[in-house]
Amino acid sequence: MSMANATPLKLDKTTRRLLSGKTPFFASTLDPRFSFSMYIPKDSSAKRAGGNPKRGGGHHSSSSSNADPETTTLALLVLVHGTRRHTAGFHTHLASFADTHRIALLTPLFPAGIDVDPDSDPLGMHGYKNIISPHTESIRYDLLVLSMISQAATLLARLAPAIHLQTDRFYLHGYSGGAQFAHRFMYLHPERLLGVSIAAPGAVTDPSSALNSDWPIGLANVSSLFPHTKTNNGVKWGEITSIPVLLLVGSEDTDTSALPHPNSHTGATRVERIHFLKNALEKRGVKRVEMVVLPGVGHEGGSNACLGDVGKWVVGLLDGLRTS
Repeated sequence: MSMANATPLKLDKTTRRLLSGKTPFFASTLDPRFSFSMYIPKDSSAKRAGGNPKRGGGHHSSSSSNADPETTTLALLVLVHGTRRHTAGFHTHLASFADTHRIALLTPLFPAGIDVDPDSDPLGMHGYKNIISPHTESIRYDLLVLSMISQAATLLARLAPAIHLQTDRFYLHGYSGGAQFAHRFMYLHPERLLGVSIAAPGAVTDPSSALNSDWPIGLANVSSLFPHTKTNNGVKWGEITSIPVLLLVGSEDTDTSALPHPNSHTGATRVERIHFLKNALEKRGVKRVEMVVLPGVGHEGGSNACLGDVGKWVVGLLDGLRTS
C-alpha cells in the first residue's frame, strides 16, 4: 500500500500512545521472521510542532515536499545492532536527541537462528553483516531494511497522519556487526543515504579498485552478486564520494579473539581496521570522512558510548541541510 493511498485508522487513546516514544516491534511484511521498532519523537503532531514541515528534515525531495503543510516531517536515523542484538540502548540513549531535533529512529531486528550454516555459523549469528546471506542468497538484508522503512512510513501515514516520515534519504548508523552492515549498505545504495556512521566493525570490505577479491572481502563480484548494481558497473562511486561518513572506535577496542579473518590485510584489531577503511575511502575520493577515537573505551561499552558523538554528527548534518 502506498502512502498516498493509505487509509487512516481509527485508534483508541491507549493504542495511539504506542506511537509516541518507543513503539512495539512490528513484523516485516517482506519477511515476518524479521522485525523493527521505532522511536517517534514525543509531541510530533502538527499543532504542537507549529505545523512546520521542515522542522525535522532538511533535505526535501518529491516525497517530503509533497507532504501536507499541516504535517510534521521527521528525518530518519536507522540504527543497526551488533551481534548480541541489543537494540534498547539505541532508543534509551537517543530519546532526548530524537525529541529535541524531531528525528525518528528505526531499529531493525535480525534474530539469530534464522540464517544458519551448520559448519560456519551454526547459531545463525552473522549473516546480516554481509548484506546477503552467505548460506542462501534468498535473504537480502539491505532489501529488508528498505522494506521496513517503507512499511514504517505507511504505518505512520495510517496511524498518525499528522506525521510525515522522510524516507527517500536517511541517516544510517551501525555498531560492530551493524557497522559491517552499514558500510556495505553504503556501497550498494548510496543514493538513499544522507550520511553513514560506522562504529567498531570487526571486518571491513576493502573498496580499493586494485583488490581483485570477492564480496565481502572486496568488491570484485558486486555487479553479479547484487543485480541492481549491474547498470552502474557495480558501485556508484560518483555518489558515494559525497556522502558524509563518520567512523568511530574505542581506543581500547583491541581484543582480537572474536574477529573474523585474523590475517586480514586490513589490520589485526578493530582500531587498525577502521583506520584502514578511512584511508581506503579517502583514496577512493570520499570527501567527508570524520574519525572519532573514544578514549579508554573497549568493545563492550562502545555501543552506547559512541551515541553522543553520532547524535552531534547527525545534528550538524541537519543544520547544514537546513541552511543550504
